[in-house]
Amino acid sequence: AGITAYEQYAYDTTLRDIFLQRRDFLYPAINSIDKLSCRKPEGTFYLFVNIEKTGMDSYTFCKELLLNAHVAVAPGITYGKEYDHYIRIAYTLDIAKLQDAVSRIKLFVEGLQT
Repeated sequence: AGITAYEQYAYDTTLRDIFLQRRDFLYPAINSIDKLSCRKPEGTFYLFVNIEKTGMDSYTFCKELLLNAHVAVAPGITYGKEYDHYIRIAYTLDIAKLQDAVSRIKLFVEGLQT
């Protein structure tokens, strides 16, 4: 069964193309938000977003983002102390939901006191 599945779908690029479309939306959208930055991922389905300019640690940022903007992202601290100025945003949802999330993230960040 595994061999048959591989032979039939090994060259199907549909899923890859969907994730490329999501990445190509999310990457510039996040970088357009003041105080946030990220590099373009080449082989995964999430962004590591630098939040250092917000003045918040990753856990606090994620908690406040969830409570105030209803957007769930992962704190970078879960990957080690050196990642505490990062959050992880997965782009496993459709574009419409990602657009809504970016809008909410932008409003959240713009509302932060510096």
